[in-house]
Amino acid sequence: MTGLIPSCAGAKSIDMKKSFLSLLALSFLSLSACTKKALDQDVLRWRLPGDPPRVDWHLATDNVSKEVIVAMQEGLVETDFNGKLIGLNAESWSISKDGKEYTFKLRSNLKWSDGQALTAQHYVDAWERLLNRNTASEYAYFLFDIVNAKEYQEGVVKDFAQVGVKATDAQTLVVNLKTPVAYWIQVPTFWVTFPVRKDIVAKFGDKWADPGNIVTNGPYIFKTWERESRLVFEKNPNYWDQAALTTMASKVEFRVVKEDSTAVALFNNKALDVVRDLPPIQVPSLSSRPEFKVNPYLRGYYFAFNMHDPNVAD
Repeated sequence: MTGLIPSCAGAKSIDMKKSFLSLLALSFLSLSACTKKALDQDVLRWRLPGDPPRVDWHLATDNVSKEVIVAMQEGLVETDFNGKLIGLNAESWSISKDGKEYTFKLRSNLKWSDGQALTAQHYVDAWERLLNRNTASEYAYFLFDIVNAKEYQEGVVKDFAQVGVKATDAQTLVVNLKTPVAYWIQVPTFWVTFPVRKDIVAKFGDKWADPGNIVTNGPYIFKTWERESRLVFEKNPNYWDQAALTTMASKVEFRVVKEDSTAVALFNNKALDVVRDLPPIQVPSLSSRPEFKVNPYLRGYYFAFNMHDPNVAD
C-alpha cells in the first residue's frame, strides 16, 4: 500500500500530532502541500470524499469516520511510522510472564476537552459500552480475547465486573486475557478502544457526538459540522502534550469534496492542502510532482468465495 507525508516538514499547518499524523502518513495514494494561504491562516484543509457516517467511535466502521475521529480522540497506544508502539494516554505498560495480563499506567496529566480528569475508569466505561449488546457495535469482537468479553456481549454473563478489565486506581488499567495473544498489544491502537464519558452519552443520547456536546481527549475539539460541506476542528487547550500543541495547526477543516478530480483541481488552485484517493488515471502524472509521496501501509485483506457457485466450488 502507499501513502503520503506532507511536503512542508515543520510547518504549523501540517505538523499535526501522533495519531492524526500517522493517519496522514499511512494512507492510500495521496497528494499534499503547504500553501501560503494555509500557513498565513494556520489552517490545514483536508479533503473528505463525503460526510462521515458516524463520529461515535464505538459504531464507526469506515475510513472517512476514522479520519475525523483520530483528529479529536486518542487511546492508550499508537504505532509510529516504523511500526514501533508508542504511548499516548498510556505512559507505560507491562505484560505478565504468562502473556495473559496487561497493565497500563496512564499519564497523570490527562484531561478531557472540558477540563475533567481522564482516568482508567473511562476506559472501563468505554469497553463496557463497546461490548454492551444495546450499543450494537460491529467491532465489539475486537475485545473478545478478554476474559468473559464475548460472554458479556452475548448476554451469557450479565455483570460486567466479571469481564477481565479493571481500573485498579485512577491511573491503572488492568486487562486479563483468556489465553496469550501475540498481537493483542496492538488492539488498543484501534479507535473502538478509545475512552468515553458515559455521563455525556447519557445526557445527550443519540446526539452525544454532535459538536457542542461531544467531549474528547485528543489534540483537536470538534467545533462545527456543516453537512455535506465541512467539519471544523480547533486545538484542544487541555491536551496532555502541551509542547506538541505549539507545533500543530490551530484549526483543521475537513472539506467534503465527493469527486476525486474536483479535489485535485482544488488542490491545484490552493483551496485544499491534503488530498487522498487520487484518480488512478492521474497518478502517473501526479507522481512526478514534489508534493506526491508514497509510503508503506500495513493492512490486511481477505477474499471470500461463494462456494455455492459451481465456477469456484471445485
